[in-house]
Amino acid sequence: MKYGLTQISKEEFDNLHAFVRACFDQGYQRRDPPLLKSISIHHSWAPQEHQEYLARNDSLGVTMGTHEFDIWITPAYKGPVFKFYMTLAHELVHGYAGLKYGHNAHWRRWFYRVLFHLVEAKIIPTPESDIQSVLLSVELSYNPKWWQSGAAGLVDEAINKAQQEHSKVLDSYWSRLA
Repeated sequence: MKYGLTQISKEEFDNLHAFVRACFDQGYQRRDPPLLKSISIHHSWAPQEHQEYLARNDSLGVTMGTHEFDIWITPAYKGPVFKFYMTLAHELVHGYAGLKYGHNAHWRRWFYRVLFHLVEAKIIPTPESDIQSVLLSVELSYNPKWWQSGAAGLVDEAINKAQQEHSKVLDSYWSRLA
């Protein structure tokens, strides 16, 4: 994997990445998971067909590809604040859950589980608000009518699943590091 983030060291990213992959170990049905090819703040590292878009884009991050994927993170992040880590997790979940899901309920369940695990294991900084409030805020941004659709239930479902599987995620993480 080609590494080009300036906000954290490659070693810290590798630990976070291993943890995200350990989360997906709990639900993968595929034998051959996707492969992260590169992660960078440099739009020139992205596949050619995406470079112009990234050069004029104001996104916090973008994931490109399917079985092999690349991630671009905005260079506007100057330090490793919670929102930076949340963006990393967001983009990694796109890569591992599948870009075809966009920000639908399937993707959001995975994102909520992964973010819960990362905070619970202290792999990323603790947010200023409790994790459930953070996840409900995310849900509101992707599903503005969440109160009508039972999305609070989606957040609760993801948290409950994450709590049940947390020790297995930790075991998987440690085995990935070994």
